[in-house]
Amino acid sequence: MIWQAFGLVEKTLEYQNWGWNALTVSFWLSLAVTAVSGWGLIQQNRTLRKSRAAEAVAVPWMAYHGILYAAILVYGLTISSLALILNGLLAVFYVPIMAGLRKFKGFTGLDNVLIAGLVVAILAMILLPYKSIFFFAFAIGGLVSATLQPLEMVRKKSAEGLSIRLIGAILFGNAVWFVYGLSVADWVLIAVNAIAFVIFGMTAGLWLRYRRSVENLT
Repeated sequence: MIWQAFGLVEKTLEYQNWGWNALTVSFWLSLAVTAVSGWGLIQQNRTLRKSRAAEAVAVPWMAYHGILYAAILVYGLTISSLALILNGLLAVFYVPIMAGLRKFKGFTGLDNVLIAGLVVAILAMILLPYKSIFFFAFAIGGLVSATLQPLEMVRKKSAEGLSIRLIGAILFGNAVWFVYGLSVADWVLIAVNAIAFVIFGMTAGLWLRYRRSVENLT
């Protein structure tokens, strides 16, 4: 098992191009991103458990991004990117978050349909040969789902249940993956992370706005 894992590492872009170059530097940064993102997801789960409320958290966004990380894992295996493989393993961290959302907010009928559809889609990506097309579709869908989070905050006029640490971790990740995309000349990673940075920047701004509103009332 250990030798099989090492054999997988030997085939990756990072191993084949190891040295003082943009790919190696961005790989080490991607490890930091994965660690920070994992920490942010843990903080989000703690925020849900502590507040026992999730009024401002968009269920479709969380559900979609959990599956998106699974798509990143599949795509990383396809293009032999160790950075993407390790980052894709973060999909596991979404399991307790989704359980918390189900408990403290509940899923609508549309939420259940979306989750079922996403599970079918990731299974199709695994089984079918069109990995790049699936990943591009997931990436675009991820941008659409990301817009639901600031919209949910505006609709509820609240930041309750959302961890700013998670948003900060996502922004850091967007910046690093943008650089990684430049180093491997992957236009999907470049474009998606540039747009996502703008969306989550808006989300952070709304969190600060509504958080201050609550503090001023108390």
